[in-house]
Amino acid sequence: MRKWWLILFLGVLFAQLLGADLQIKIDFYPNYKAEGLFNDKVYSVFIVRFRNAGRKPVKVGEAFTLTTDTGKKYRPHPAPWLRKDISDKLGIKEKFIWIGNLKPGDTRSKIVVFRRVDPAAKRAYLNIFGLYPGYLLRVEFKRFGEQWREVGRKWTKKQ
Repeated sequence: MRKWWLILFLGVLFAQLLGADLQIKIDFYPNYKAEGLFNDKVYSVFIVRFRNAGRKPVKVGEAFTLTTDTGKKYRPHPAPWLRKDISDKLGIKEKFIWIGNLKPGDTRSKIVVFRRVDPAAKRAYLNIFGLYPGYLLRVEFKRFGEQWREVGRKWTKKQ
């Protein structure tokens, strides 16, 4: 019984150290079509919303990578024109630079664009760096037919 309480206490303490006041909501658009000059292009887009639910400012400096179960790794695709298209279509107001201090009660959104996820992939992992020193947040998405859903989140020590 004592082990259970110790695990619970350490879990709560660890969660507070990792910014439990920071809530993160992620929407994934794996096949976002954008009109190109000569033809339509398809990208994978994440809308990441950070919300400070605590009473103190939270420092957020984020960086992203995307990996798949097929072994492919993606870096964000710098495309300001595409971000404008996404913000117009989805009504997202984005701050283009790293977020910095997030005041209590504040919510900020970030649009992250990658080249299209490998069509053979069954799982995709969005890795978010900079939320807590020495750790990354790994968010797992799984394909169910044509739909992708978030199936888990895990804090991982950087290597």
